Amino acid sequence: MPSPLGHTLAGYALARLMAPGSRTGTVQTLTAANLPDLDYLVGFATGEGGRAHGGPSHSLGAALLCGAAAGLLTPGKRFGATFGLVTAAYTSHVLLDYLSKVAPDEEDDSDEGVPLLWPLTSRRFAAPRQVFLTIETTGRRALTLRRPLTLRRLLNRHNARALLREAAALLPAVALVEAFRRR
Repeated sequence: MPSPLGHTLAGYALARLMAPGSRTGTVQTLTAANLPDLDYLVGFATGEGGRAHGGPSHSLGAALLCGAAAGLLTPGKRFGATFGLVTAAYTSHVLLDYLSKVAPDEEDDSDEGVPLLWPLTSRRFAAPRQVFLTIETTGRRALTLRRPLTLRRLLNRHNARALLREAAALLPAVALVEAFRRR
């Protein structure tokens, strides 16, 4: 999984492209781009730690549901614009996570990948080649209320490389969108 930095950069690029100058659109986009990772809170609340992460909230079905909910909650006749913006931002999160996983072997029962097509199937999908590095948190089972995630556990060389890779891939996208918007 990419870090909040990667998800935020992707969301910001989408906000500038799809809702330039709209403070509300930017907030909606940045929120939706990071929303799937709230499943960590479910894990913490149930004592499961990070094991709850990467479930149905990381799917295109959830992106459509989130977009529809946001569109319905938006006052006025802005359903279509809000639906498109929030769905695109949420989907960016799912796709970045997809690109941070490596497809397991056919016989592997690993839970790697994202349930991209949930609720149609619970099958997990992963990119054939890893583009983004997964942020290491010292194992999924280690993240509980008794052993919370601390800054010290996040600061390591692997995560520094992951952040640099995200910035190297996504900052140019933000710059391109900014250049396009200024034309």
